[in-house]
Amino acid sequence: ISLMIFSQQPFIGFNAFFILAFTALTICSYLYLDLPIARLFHNLPLPYSIDKFAYFLTNLGLSGYYLVGLALIALIAFLCQKKPLAHASVFLFICILVSGIASGVLKIIFGRARPDEFFDLADYGFYWFKLKAQYWSFPSGHATTIWTAMLGLCVIKPRWSRLFIIVAIFISLTRVFLAKHYLSDVISALYISLVCVYEVDAFFSRKRYNLGSLGAK
Repeated sequence: ISLMIFSQQPFIGFNAFFILAFTALTICSYLYLDLPIARLFHNLPLPYSIDKFAYFLTNLGLSGYYLVGLALIALIAFLCQKKPLAHASVFLFICILVSGIASGVLKIIFGRARPDEFFDLADYGFYWFKLKAQYWSFPSGHATTIWTAMLGLCVIKPRWSRLFIIVAIFISLTRVFLAKHYLSDVISALYISLVCVYEVDAFFSRKRYNLGSLGAK
């Protein structure tokens, strides 16, 4: 799967049809799916154990854990002269950092009200250039992080791509399940992750860092 996405030249993510398809999917979700799905899960009574487990899973999309952990792994790997592991750790670190910055900037620009704002104040839509976190719904930061991490791992370990993508789908959709984000927020996060991972991978390829030497191409 990862080879199909990232090895194509030119990159499929920059293909006009692909961009239009992603845009159309996001718009259709915004117009027809976001609110019905948000209402469904907002009103869904959940047992405490399921709710707690869902929050545990959704917190796997917090970028801080990855950035700190990967920085430590990279440092130790460099000190131990484990270059393939060090390069892979730096690769994932940069992917998550770049996608996180991109997501954060877009959140402010679009200023989309979160589902809580809709249920509390009936605010729905884009309010543009907002500095308050209540209006940082689009794109989902958690979804961006987990998609970036898993797509980055697809580059390093292509044979495990299906597993990584299943994990990304499952965890990113917890944002919708918990009514913290709309479906279109997660869809947009996927596209941002695709572009960021591709660009960082292309940079590493130009520098001839061998990410595949960790075992799996």
